[in-house]
Amino acid sequence: MLISASTGSAFCAGGKDKIRDAVLTEQHRYFDLILAKRYDDLDAILAPEYLGTYRGGVIGKTKESSDLRNFPLAAYKISDERSLVVDKKTVIMSFHLHVKVTVDSKDLFEDDNICCVWHKTGNKWLLVSQAAVKTDTN
Repeated sequence: MLISASTGSAFCAGGKDKIRDAVLTEQHRYFDLILAKRYDDLDAILAPEYLGTYRGGVIGKTKESSDLRNFPLAAYKISDERSLVVDKKTVIMSFHLHVKVTVDSKDLFEDDNICCVWHKTGNKWLLVSQAAVKTDTN
């Protein structure tokens, strides 16, 4: 049994697995929405106080939303998923991301290690923060 530091409530490993699975589903949905160019739905996943940390700097929700509209994602694969369920409303998700982007009819590939923080607000999981580190294979 795990004890939540923030609420003092207990939840069992089975509950932890359900939370982790729900967040992993949202993580895939995030990239699926980029592929489908469903930007309004994508914006709804980003927390109002979203914080992104990338090679180019630290950005907020408005810049992330703008950047995603110009990101030519053609395919992605998530692997090596690891998660830390902090409590019933907060999950840290780390994974390897392989993406294919198409620029000027040319396919390019990139590998990154990603760390995301998800927080549940009401019945909805929101992406609060994301950091990306390019791997040595780029």
